[in-house]
Amino acid sequence: MDSGALHDELTQDFLFKYGKLTRKSEKRSFLAHLAEQAKNKNLESCLSFFLSHLQYLEGEYREAIRSCHEAVDTCGNAALPWFTLGCVYADRGLDEWETAADCFEKAIEISPDSPCLWESLGTAHRKLKDVPNAVKCYERAIELDPHYAAPWNGLGRVFFEANELEKAASCYERAMEIDPRYAQNWSDLGLLYAKTNKARAIEFYERAIELDPDDGHPYRNLGLLLLREGKYRQAKKQFEAALERFRNDPANSYLLPALEARIRSIHELTEVETDLKGSVAATEPTLRVIKETIDQGIEESVLENKKTLFEFIDEEGGCPNSGSYFQVLRKWNSYTPIIAENHYASKGGGYFARIRGKGIAIDPGFNFIDNFKAEQHAFRELDVILISHAHNDHTADLESILTLLHRYNLEIKDSANPTKDNTIRNELAHERRIPPEQVSQDEIERRFLISPRRKVLDLYFPVSVFKKYSGLFELFSRLDYRIHIIEEGTSKFLDGNIELQVIKAKHNDILSDRHSVGFILLIDNLMVVYTGDTGWSEAIEAQYITVAEKYKGRYCLLVAHLGGFKEHERLYLNHGLRHKAFYDNHLGRLGLARITEILRPEVCFISEFGEEFRGNTIKIAQVFREAFEGRTVFLPAGIGLTFDLDRKKIKAVTEVDLTGYRLGFDFIPPDMVGVCELRKSYSLHYFDKSGRVRENELLQVLVENFNRMLSSL
Repeated sequence: MDSGALHDELTQDFLFKYGKLTRKSEKRSFLAHLAEQAKNKNLESCLSFFLSHLQYLEGEYREAIRSCHEAVDTCGNAALPWFTLGCVYADRGLDEWETAADCFEKAIEISPDSPCLWESLGTAHRKLKDVPNAVKCYERAIELDPHYAAPWNGLGRVFFEANELEKAASCYERAMEIDPRYAQNWSDLGLLYAKTNKARAIEFYERAIELDPDDGHPYRNLGLLLLREGKYRQAKKQFEAALERFRNDPANSYLLPALEARIRSIHELTEVETDLKGSVAATEPTLRVIKETIDQGIEESVLENKKTLFEFIDEEGGCPNSGSYFQVLRKWNSYTPIIAENHYASKGGGYFARIRGKGIAIDPGFNFIDNFKAEQHAFRELDVILISHAHNDHTADLESILTLLHRYNLEIKDSANPTKDNTIRNELAHERRIPPEQVSQDEIERRFLISPRRKVLDLYFPVSVFKKYSGLFELFSRLDYRIHIIEEGTSKFLDGNIELQVIKAKHNDILSDRHSVGFILLIDNLMVVYTGDTGWSEAIEAQYITVAEKYKGRYCLLVAHLGGFKEHERLYLNHGLRHKAFYDNHLGRLGLARITEILRPEVCFISEFGEEFRGNTIKIAQVFREAFEGRTVFLPAGIGLTFDLDRKKIKAVTEVDLTGYRLGFDFIPPDMVGVCELRKSYSLHYFDKSGRVRENELLQVLVENFNRMLSSL
């Protein structure tokens, strides 16, 4: 074999086999073997490539960069030096992922069929938050070599970072099938299960340590998990093991100061714990208070409860549903939830729409946050707040939302939680290789203001709402919310695919009799019409006639606020008095009928019931459905009613397990949805009425689960 052919063979050997080696010791041995072959055959350029990569593995980054640039200058069409340069920029902890990606792309131009290069480029894109390109690169690597574990692990990390845990687990498991000795994959499985099954997470971390005892990451991750469990001494032991490994690992040396600070902090806590066991704690009242609250488990219980509460505002909290949907999070209207004797039965609320990844809260009144949490949502899902008018049953939780926003962003900057590792303080400490306590507040604030992690809410409301909360709002650019004053006839794009149209509402909200509005959300060939609180008049009727003509042919979900019944609505029976029959401040029966006649929606959620409607909401919806001969599906709106905007289906109970008192859910066509009411809480529940679910069995499970919930309090 001539020298050129051997050069190509050794290079290809590297590009196609190196990526499958998962331990540094294996990589060093492999490179040493290739270098020996190149040396024996006097292949100087090939030898220099391998030696450069060995320099990179030993953490000799400057030498590796110099060697690679020399190789590029003398042999510009070689993929290996570009690959090594990419690895250096990726690993030396200076956030040089863009440069790394450029190097990997140059290597791919020269050697486009190397799975290792595509996997490396995928990782660079993932680090740059370029998810579509990361996925493409990982998939290309898998296409080139279906038995290559690393790109499956990379895909798992993409899904894990998007909080799509089931997809992440599936990718990690595929990587494990391909290479059960892939230590990093076991460690990543540990990170995933740390969210759901701590015992399994520990098992996975320990397996990763067994497979690669030189890697400090699983020790560190295990330490964080033990710290969250309050097992300080065990956590400290794992952190010390991680510290020992990272001291000999230049690629991760940036973690040393934070680890050392964490070990010092635990040491101080455990020393104090030892002191408390001494007799001194029993003599002084203050020390005795500390000792007893620890010994009796009160401190542990309080901190655990606090941790649970903070999960709602965690940056990675919740498992938001994919797709687009509109969800009712509201039961009763007006002020009655304030004076409720039974908070299970008397709740207010609002609405939530998730459209193309953007979370939109609509009219967050009393109990909105309670209902939002109860439906397994997390604060991070909120992006936009729409408010139609200034009544408190539509605005009450706005201040709570802004308070949580402040707390959410504080947690990103600098958490008091000792187990939270990805704060901006720690990020800056890692970059500068200094202890976290040496990072100043000014530095944190400057980084936070340009950080993509910063949450900024967009608030849309009429001037009456601004007047009501004018003492609460500030208008500085550094604030974490943006205020948009809206009025009828305006149009805004909340995102490229979501158009918000503001429509007129006839409603006196105490502060104003002319600023109340409704909303239309336009998504593809569908519209959600939210009337808000509005009376009926010639002007309102003309407005909806225009809407019907303009958007003729679009699928329509109408969310209509009934408000209540008025005796004078009976005047409609007298043709000459019809103009006096309509309810001034709400749709009422007549306004709801007229808007349905005009818009002809496929589905209508009847909402804004007063508590006087207890026991009658289902009957009212049935009356409307029969009056319109089934052309529109009318459903009384209760907490949890969810409409899938993509599939145009409604979430309903489709399975009832009387043995385990469990319910199964699926999305079904609107005309198959039945409704029942649990009288103990006056809550509405939606089920498949086609025969798969018996209403009496569903109620039996609902009653049992309600009683269990009460008994657990």
